[in-house]
Amino acid sequence: MTSSTEITRQDLLLLSLLELGGATKSVDTEDLAIKAHELLPSAFAWKKYPEQVNLELVRVNLSNFKKPSHGTLVRGSGREGWRFTEEGIRQAVLLKKSLVGSELGVGLGSAGSVDTVRHSRELKRLMTSQVYRDWVAGSDVSDAGITDLLKMNHYTPASIVEIKLVRLREVVTTRPELEPFIDFLRSRMEMIFDEQ
Repeated sequence: MTSSTEITRQDLLLLSLLELGGATKSVDTEDLAIKAHELLPSAFAWKKYPEQVNLELVRVNLSNFKKPSHGTLVRGSGREGWRFTEEGIRQAVLLKKSLVGSELGVGLGSAGSVDTVRHSRELKRLMTSQVYRDWVAGSDVSDAGITDLLKMNHYTPASIVEIKLVRLREVVTTRPELEPFIDFLRSRMEMIFDEQ
């Protein structure tokens, strides 16, 4: 991650994916390219035709984000679209916070009313759950309680488990004290699915 005065192409794509809802849905490469171009027109522009977006450059950078050497920040492809991993959403939110008050930060939206309502509803659901109360108290937490809280069962595909955990990670970005709870849920889900 860079300072707010020097943003990289990679940072720009993380911000674009965040702005387009990459924590809750897959986002098309073309939509990401247009959003990145709106935020910083020169980043992915052609040399001879600067008003044009170099879609291949966008796709290559997104593909690099899938690699462990780049932190495995996204999942997806040009065909299915792109969405965040847990680490990707964490980095994107931190990057956006670091840009508040900068020239680029002005072009970034704030959470809309639908997102705000969804986040507060999900936070309330998490924090009033028996699983959370048991976790805070240091009591045993049942597998059934966790799968019920996450609205999953033993037949839920691993890809759906990850999507749900990324969404939860996004919701708790405003409440860093809940990060350990999400880490706990992740580790328990891994144990539950390893037993299958």
